[in-house]
Amino acid sequence: MEKDKLRFSELHTQRAEITAELYERFVEFEEDMKSLTHPVDLPNEPSKDEKRGEATESGDQFMYFYRKHKIYFPPHICETVEELNQELKDVFMTFKVHRPYDAPPGDSYETEKWRESWKTVTEDEVPELKSELEDHFRDLLGVEFERDNHTLRKVKTEQEADTETAKE
Repeated sequence: MEKDKLRFSELHTQRAEITAELYERFVEFEEDMKSLTHPVDLPNEPSKDEKRGEATESGDQFMYFYRKHKIYFPPHICETVEELNQELKDVFMTFKVHRPYDAPPGDSYETEKWRESWKTVTEDEVPELKSELEDHFRDLLGVEFERDNHTLRKVKTEQEADTETAKE
């Protein structure tokens, strides 16, 4: 019995480390995609082609790590990770194929593609899926939170509630 508890504890610790690493790699990919799709480039920033290279590298690292450790996650988390990757990959392909940043001024089609890409990464699909993934990870790690008007607050677990009741 004690051996089983120790094995479970070790598995939970390993799973927590893998979850943290996967999330870190995702955030790196997300930040690279935000930089790539940002409509304004500041002086001394890398070129869009360099940013595309950075996004390629961080995206590849994210998915390679995920595929190597996919077995640690339940199917619903895998679905969310794969949806997130697909959304970012679709935006990436828009920037690789269409290169909206190289379009002549006034090209409304390319400008619209760029605006849609920026919105996907910063306002719509990606932030929504990221929030879903964060909730999945919290649940997986035993951190219980409840979404309330875009803020998070810790929810008392039954054990914590029982402990408080016992103290009273």
